[in-house]
Amino acid sequence: MRSAIDGIIWRADADTLRFSHIDGSVEEILGFTAENWLEQTDFWQSRLHPDDAVRVMETSLAARRARQPHRLSYRMIAADGRVVWLQDNVKVILEEDRATLCGIMIDVTELATQRQDPMTVADQNARYRTLYDLVPVAIWEEDWAGVLDLLRDLRDRGLRDIHDHAAQEPGFVDQVLQHLNVISVNRAAVEMFRADSPEELIRRSSEVFLADRPHSVLLTALDCILNGKTEIEGVNILRRLNGEAVHVMYRISLPHIEDRAARVVICEMDVTAEHISQERFEAVSRASSDVIWDFDIAKDTLWASEGLLRTFGLDPASMFHGLANWTSRIHPQDIDGVMANYDEILTNGEIDWNQTYRFQRADGTYAVVRDVGSVLHDETGRVVRMLGSLSDITDQTDMEERLHQSQKLEAIGQLTGGIAHDFNNLLTVILGSAEELEEQLEQAPRLRKLAEMIASAAERGSELTNRLLAFARKQALEPRLLDLSGHVLGMEGLLRRTLPEHIDIRISVPEAPAQTRVDPGALESALLNLALNARDAMPDGGVLAIMVDNVTLDTEDLDLKPGQTGCNHVMISVTDTGSGIPEDVLDRIFEPFFTTKDVGKGSGLGLSMVYGFVKQSGGQIRAESELGKGTSMMLFFPRSDIAEKSRDARTEPRNAAGGSETILVVEDDALVRQNLTDQLRSLGYRVLTAATAPEALDIICKISKIDLLFTDIVMPGGMDGLQLARAARSLCPKLQVLFTSGYPEHSASDSDCSTLLGDLLGKPYRRFEVASTVRRSLARIHAPAQLTAQNCPPN
Repeated sequence: MRSAIDGIIWRADADTLRFSHIDGSVEEILGFTAENWLEQTDFWQSRLHPDDAVRVMETSLAARRARQPHRLSYRMIAADGRVVWLQDNVKVILEEDRATLCGIMIDVTELATQRQDPMTVADQNARYRTLYDLVPVAIWEEDWAGVLDLLRDLRDRGLRDIHDHAAQEPGFVDQVLQHLNVISVNRAAVEMFRADSPEELIRRSSEVFLADRPHSVLLTALDCILNGKTEIEGVNILRRLNGEAVHVMYRISLPHIEDRAARVVICEMDVTAEHISQERFEAVSRASSDVIWDFDIAKDTLWASEGLLRTFGLDPASMFHGLANWTSRIHPQDIDGVMANYDEILTNGEIDWNQTYRFQRADGTYAVVRDVGSVLHDETGRVVRMLGSLSDITDQTDMEERLHQSQKLEAIGQLTGGIAHDFNNLLTVILGSAEELEEQLEQAPRLRKLAEMIASAAERGSELTNRLLAFARKQALEPRLLDLSGHVLGMEGLLRRTLPEHIDIRISVPEAPAQTRVDPGALESALLNLALNARDAMPDGGVLAIMVDNVTLDTEDLDLKPGQTGCNHVMISVTDTGSGIPEDVLDRIFEPFFTTKDVGKGSGLGLSMVYGFVKQSGGQIRAESELGKGTSMMLFFPRSDIAEKSRDARTEPRNAAGGSETILVVEDDALVRQNLTDQLRSLGYRVLTAATAPEALDIICKISKIDLLFTDIVMPGGMDGLQLARAARSLCPKLQVLFTSGYPEHSASDSDCSTLLGDLLGKPYRRFEVASTVRRSLARIHAPAQLTAQNCPPN
């Protein structure tokens, strides 16, 4: 239908004059295809007649800058060299932050080159009417002659502000409407307002105004006429004849106040769908914590949603001026990678954008963000726009990193436990052999001294293993009476080897004993953890002060359980001169996975482990800190003034009694099995041996009397010591059991031992410990453990 008129309907960018749409009789009038207009950026300018080009470009530029509609008459050179006269009617449509030109070029060559006769005028009127009805914009043509008369009268009486006058005269708007006559409407208006015909729409034109909305557009138009303006534009809500609301973008061409025969043309575009879409978009933007953004690459303008303020504390308007404002907030270590991907998108025309980087908040801190979006292309495939969303994934990233750190700690713990198991087996052999040598070398003091040194080194090795297990949290707490003064002083060497030389370590202890019941290994692990935290807070060096003291705390100072009261305590304080901890996070430092360190430098588990140890030990922990001055961690444990006999393996009696009972030793390590067998036989026992649980069960079924099952817990072959004990007791209910293990996590729990009536002897063990524990186990025998044939499983 459009190809039937001698007009070219077009659309172009108001700033670049790049055509985005061309229609109508373009080929018939000028001989060029639509592709010529769309692909060549300067096509229109290049085809202007040389005598018209300067005038037309200057007029067009001025109108475009002012965003004003304009009408141009000029000549263009057709493809075949003909000179074609065109009348170009141009409107400017504002769409958010951009402006678009919409126009109709009418071929008026005949009017310009010859006199019009009645037939020519009739043809031209018909042509205009056809065009009038084909334009996809609602057009109202109204007679405002009476309105202008009214305005002139008011002006002459000194009226300067229409809005004030309307407020003071309630009937003023109705008076204006009586002088306003609708002359014609086009087909698009009939369709937009759901009328059956132009005549119906003209007759019912007053119904298109909403009853609950003032005639603000009409009053604005009158005010513009009074002030000499010739055009207004904006958006408004009207009503279709079926009652539905319609959102319109309008433009009104206004007459001069002195015109006698005034015609007003109102153009309206239905933007209801766009309005609904915009409302939905804004609702999503408000509801989402993400930042929705729209980047116009050509204009270098960036729009961001209110999420930017809610999530990052930044005013969205501060980002409007483009890419530089945004990139200035990307972390310096991330900017090169982000910009490299951005340049690649511009070069290769990729349609997806997915980046993770650090983005600076308003307070100067950085958030880890995931930036996801898509790109839009123009007709040539060039990237002109990007739209997407920015999500703050800092918490998620921190959690993933902390999980990774905890998994690494767990792996280290498992490795430590495995090493401890094998190492304790070796120490068991070394310690047992050294004790045997001590007894055999009674008459050789120098050699006996060497054997004692070997035994002492093995015990120190056992203590080292216990420290590793405690640090990896693979060992249950074993509290015992401890003088914290001596224990902390004993750690000084370890601390000086662990911390760098530029940290000055100062330890002070009281003269009076500072006794409490705690697990020594767990205490050392906690102090070492606090010392490492202090080291990280003093990268340039400082003072680490560790103080032990006896203190008395009031009830209000303590986090007591029901029934507890305030009492005397021993305190260990660890104080550094480092960076300190912010006050707003100080209450959270003991939370699992919470850390004030950079990503990758802390698991968030260290202080929570210290907190757990102190609480398990019946103590309290307190933290004090000041930014720039340092942090003090104070650990309080209930003081014990009761003297307790210290267990010193070197001074305990060695002449433990032996016996003649039959003991089945089950141990997969050949050296340990042999060493234990020799010790038991030297004590007078009859010893049977097995390397695996199935082998042991076979022996139990074959031997008529076995008094004690002495079994390792961790063994290969699919059956451990606990399973073996249960199977053996099902065959021989009175059989006594003694467990041993070098890996406490895999050892029998108290409930397991209680259920199976078995003691637990940890590796490495001394000869007297073996003797006393074996006698204690055998003492439970009330009757010999007999195994009859019917108890044995069938062969």
